[in-house]
Amino acid sequence: MGKAVVASKTGPGPEVIEHGVSGLLCDPHDPSSIAESVIAMLRDAGLRTQLGQRARGRAVSDFSESALFARNLRFYQRCATGIAQ
Repeated sequence: MGKAVVASKTGPGPEVIEHGVSGLLCDPHDPSSIAESVIAMLRDAGLRTQLGQRARGRAVSDFSESALFARNLRFYQRCATGIAQ
């Protein structure tokens, strides 16, 4: 959707978001960390736009149906090759 996000730096957040590139990661157990990230986004429209555009670009390139299909196909081909040997 091209929107900037603030995500947890624990769990799956770092797998999807690169801090400062495609979003902001914060410590979900630290209210000041969450607040700082949200306030940074609210104060800087340019940052929001930039992070949102980069996040969308990454979502399209890494998580689209065609990208996931290709990644899964390569995985299963490697598995089949390993079994055949």
